[in-house]
Amino acid sequence: MFDKLRALDGHIKAKVTVSLVAIAIVVTIVQLGMSLLLMQNRLMETVKNDIAVIVDVADTLVSTRLALLKTDATVVAQKLAGESADELEHILRGAVESDRKFTALTVFDRDGIVASYGAPIAPELLLKQSRYLQQAFKGARVVSTTFLDKNSGKLVMYVYIPIEGERVLAATIPGMLFSELLSNFRIWKTGNIFMLDDQGTVIANMRDHLVLERVNFIERVKTQPEYRTEARFSENMVKEKRGYGFYKYGGVERLGVWKKVSGSELGWSIAIAAPLSESPVSQAQIGLLISGGVFLLLSLVFVVFMSNKVASPFQKLEKQNKYLVDLNAEVKAASKAKSNFLANISHEMRTPMNAIIGLSELLLGEDDVQGKTRGNLDKIYGAGVTLLSIVNDILDISKIESGKFKLTPVEYDLPSFINDTITLNIVRIAEKPIVFKLEIDDTLPSKLLGDDLRVKQVCNNLLSNAFKYTREGVVEWSISCERDGDDVWMTCVIKDTGIGIKPEDVRRLFSDYSQVDTQSNRKVEGTGLGLSLAKSMVEMMNGSITVESEYGKGSVFTARMRQRFVTDVPIGPEIAKNLRNMKFSEDRRNRRSRLVRVYLPHAKVLVVDDVQTNLDVARGMMKPYGMQVDCVTSGQQAIDLIRSEDIKYDAIFMDHMMPEMDGIEAVRIIREEIGTEYAKNIPVIAMTANAIVGNKEMFLSRGFQAFLSKPVDIMLMDSIIRYWIRDKNQEKEGQSGTDERKTLDIYAGQERRILEERRSAERRGGSERRSGADRRSGEDRRGRDDRRGWSNGGDKGQSKISGIDMTACLERFAGDEDVLRSILTSYVENIPPMLEKMRTVTLEELAGYAIAVHGVKGASRGICAEVIGAHAEELEHAAKASDFAFIKENNAAFLWAVKNLIMQISDFLSRTDRQEDGRGL
Repeated sequence: MFDKLRALDGHIKAKVTVSLVAIAIVVTIVQLGMSLLLMQNRLMETVKNDIAVIVDVADTLVSTRLALLKTDATVVAQKLAGESADELEHILRGAVESDRKFTALTVFDRDGIVASYGAPIAPELLLKQSRYLQQAFKGARVVSTTFLDKNSGKLVMYVYIPIEGERVLAATIPGMLFSELLSNFRIWKTGNIFMLDDQGTVIANMRDHLVLERVNFIERVKTQPEYRTEARFSENMVKEKRGYGFYKYGGVERLGVWKKVSGSELGWSIAIAAPLSESPVSQAQIGLLISGGVFLLLSLVFVVFMSNKVASPFQKLEKQNKYLVDLNAEVKAASKAKSNFLANISHEMRTPMNAIIGLSELLLGEDDVQGKTRGNLDKIYGAGVTLLSIVNDILDISKIESGKFKLTPVEYDLPSFINDTITLNIVRIAEKPIVFKLEIDDTLPSKLLGDDLRVKQVCNNLLSNAFKYTREGVVEWSISCERDGDDVWMTCVIKDTGIGIKPEDVRRLFSDYSQVDTQSNRKVEGTGLGLSLAKSMVEMMNGSITVESEYGKGSVFTARMRQRFVTDVPIGPEIAKNLRNMKFSEDRRNRRSRLVRVYLPHAKVLVVDDVQTNLDVARGMMKPYGMQVDCVTSGQQAIDLIRSEDIKYDAIFMDHMMPEMDGIEAVRIIREEIGTEYAKNIPVIAMTANAIVGNKEMFLSRGFQAFLSKPVDIMLMDSIIRYWIRDKNQEKEGQSGTDERKTLDIYAGQERRILEERRSAERRGGSERRSGADRRSGEDRRGRDDRRGWSNGGDKGQSKISGIDMTACLERFAGDEDVLRSILTSYVENIPPMLEKMRTVTLEELAGYAIAVHGVKGASRGICAEVIGAHAEELEHAAKASDFAFIKENNAAFLWAVKNLIMQISDFLSRTDRQEDGRGL
């Protein structure tokens, strides 16, 4: 033990020494860096100013030489004014021989050379010099850039002077004139002066080859990228009147200061450039680095001397920290074991709990279970639902802790969300004297994009707490939305006049597995997970949740969640009023019941879906329109029908996810490969359960005309049929009045025909059974409804089949129970084979599994089995995300739930058959 402690002390001493050394080094570097920065900035500014003064001097020298050249050439030009061609040549010879400044003189007019002495301007240069000639003809005195004279092989420049009588004198001077003038000047050791013309060509430099080769770095960098710094510096010289910059030449960093040449009409530039390594800044940097090294060496000696004293308190802290680290590791291991245990035990509990709930619910649906047995089953069912809710909360907490919890955004209807949440929570009032208030504005958006299941879970947790902890008074839920670009901030405020929360308990309110004030709340059910879950989910939506409370008087919870913007269309005053008065569901049913379908016997539509039940649902929903509805189970069959044109359909309703060929590929082939105008223009409506983010836009961009998400909203489907299929020109002539009146007349005629057929059959003594497609009179149908049990009647909105909203289902199919019977029968017959495909799933088969569960999702939502549909959607998303662990964990329970639903549907259909035939019930 002593050896371990001694080793630990030595380790700490070494760490302290290293730390102090590091601090000394950092301090030295920071101090040195700041000194270098300040010194460099000040010295560099001084150096630039000094060089700028030298540039001004060089500019004066060059400008003076330019002025002298122009003056000397002007003197010659004045002698040439008004002379004949013969006399011109004599004057030119004398001028060249008497004054060696010019190597040649040439006189020309606009037609060409008039006279010359010495090496004349090469004819091919005349065009190249046109801009200089044009300026001279306009009266300007200019000096050209350098040119290579092919006759002499020398570099030359020209001084252009106008002569009276529309003539111009061109005096030839050596091209190296300005290089020779400036070559003797040096800055520091190797710094020099150079000049560029207005195009960036070097016309003076101590390096003769740059002038002789007429180097232009602006042009050279186009083929030789290594000259990019020189090119950038040259571009700045050409563009700016004065400035400075840095560039590399020959691998050496240089500072350059430039200005425009005062005596140049053409925009020449003159610059002084010198290596930075020769500057006073570099010398000062070296001095500072030497002083910094001395300071660092002294600091290190001091650090070694002080390390023993400094290390002593750290040695004690290290021992304590080691103990705490070991203890923390044990706590983390225990927490991980707890999370794993909770996840495993929760998973193991779900299957038996599903069996308890499902079987007890199934037994409660039997009419022969009465008395004490029914009471006990009710208690078992209620206890099972409560326990399953607790298990689900634990599973959600475990997923959040492990990072496996994901949001699934979909487009959802805000009024329906509010109504469903109220319906679920209002029952919690029970017999307590509580008034529930809903505060909303009619400007709320009608639709949002987000994970509505999780938003609902947050609101459910907050509302359930408000009802649980309020014995009497008021519970108020207010909702507001604020637009923020492409997002919408939804704010939910839940106020109650309940028991409130003590100030010391508020900080523990959102902790996992924690209930505050347990002594006062010992009679209130709960696990302490609800608020923790709500907080985690709100934060996943980039939001926040807060609470204000006064003990004994009530609480206010505020949840703010980010959702995506969908539409500017508000819910409107009528819907807002119905929600406040708890009449939204009733109003929605009334609006749907008042819907009158336009009768379209001329129309022909094709429905494409690989699930037979989905086809039956679509056929049932379209039956009231009187259209010819043909159904196929694959995209290839649809392509073949459109290609053959044996039947010309008015529209196609196409599913998306189908095996072998999906709906998007099928539409692409129809639009692009068949080649007929009919195939290119037939309306195609996507009818799919894939209502996730961006899908509507995706379908519309892939050749679809409209989008219907499953479960299909009958109002939306009606508007699509009216817009894309209805053709008023084909509707029968002679029908007067509104579409509603015509449709009612048609239906009345059908009812009369059916009654006459039935009476005729009875007169013949026949007892033939009517097909599901027959329609009956209102009186006959209502009587039969009561015998069959289709109508919810006195059940207060509870469906006859647990898990199916029968009222909504009947509304979907225009109250036609025969259609509904055929669809429920189709579900019972066609879903089990799909379940068999899902029974065994591997990681390699997830794509096929996703298609199968997608079909179950659409079919279940088609018969208003929303819970099953939601579970199928979760499994579908998991399959697409390759979350095999989630599927493995939930697949068995899902298959059992669907089989249980099928069993209930079969039992219901059997009971209604016996009722109709006068047997049994």
